Amino acid sequence: MLAPTASLTPIHDAPAQDRALHKAAMNARVAAMARVMYETSLQSGGCTADDLARAGFTAAEILEHADDARALAGLIDQEAA
Repeated sequence: MLAPTASLTPIHDAPAQDRALHKAAMNARVAAMARVMYETSLQSGGCTADDLARAGFTAAEILEHADDARALAGLIDQEAA
């Protein structure tokens, strides 16, 4: 719960708001891809671009986010151990 004196100030800088929303969406997409990589690797010993495409990721998303997702999937794997 917010403190009684706390207030939320609207963002009036639309480009900054757009960048923030884009970053949040990309972080969520990377996390989703990492989860697919991790779970697919557990089931079949690895995860390919075809596996990601079957999970609903576009070729552009795979190119853009695979490295970050792979790194995050590695962190997920370490936490599960």
